Amino acid sequence: MIELIKDTNTFENSLTHHIPLNVIPLIIPSLENPFSFTVAPAQFGKQLHDTQGIFAQLYVVEPFSAYSEILFSHYVYSHIGIVRWGDCMFIEKARYLENAQTIAGIVIDNNLSLNSSNGAIFSMSGDGQTNVNIPLVLMFKDEAYQLLYLLSTQPKLIVYIGEEYRLIDSFYEQIDYLESLIEPFNQITNKWIYGQMELFKKNKQCSVVPNNLKQLELTIKQVEYRFQKSKKHNNFFRPKDSEEKNIN
Repeated sequence: MIELIKDTNTFENSLTHHIPLNVIPLIIPSLENPFSFTVAPAQFGKQLHDTQGIFAQLYVVEPFSAYSEILFSHYVYSHIGIVRWGDCMFIEKARYLENAQTIAGIVIDNNLSLNSSNGAIFSMSGDGQTNVNIPLVLMFKDEAYQLLYLLSTQPKLIVYIGEEYRLIDSFYEQIDYLESLIEPFNQITNKWIYGQMELFKKNKQCSVVPNNLKQLELTIKQVEYRFQKSKKHNNFFRPKDSEEKNIN
């Protein structure tokens, strides 16, 4: 089942799962105009509002509609699974994704008449059960095609799912995890010991920060800067409250 909301200015009066989230591809090197795709969260599973977002690589699962057990589940392990709308309920897709040990799922919408800019936000409902623990979001078709294109050009593309303003904080909170994602062998092979402290008989360790992690940090800072700049620009040209109209 699916619930449709067409009220762009009253999200604060709606339930948390009606508030859209963002999927942000972290492209290296960063683009002059970074992507940020608006997505609709499910009413079930882990909620990513008022908390850290998640980072992971993407994998297009088989079967694509995730109506049964996921094939080649070792490839989707700890990834964000991409599935298409149809063939079963959303919560069933989430269960199959979770069984395959994905950390989240993106459902691709196939309705060409809807997009994130026309004010239509979907909220995916479940079957009354609460036995799903991963987040699931719905992405409109135009945005999904852009994301799939980016994935085709960068197979190891890392994306962020969560609230846009928590991107940089989430990065620093999860930097060890991101290091293991980008350079899985760095923590063992690229550590060096220096400064032998004879007095305390201790060694001091310093890990060599991988260049890819430095580049990812730079990308995130640039993305954050551009989003903040865009936000200030939009607020400057935003009409007064008395002139705003809700679409019902």
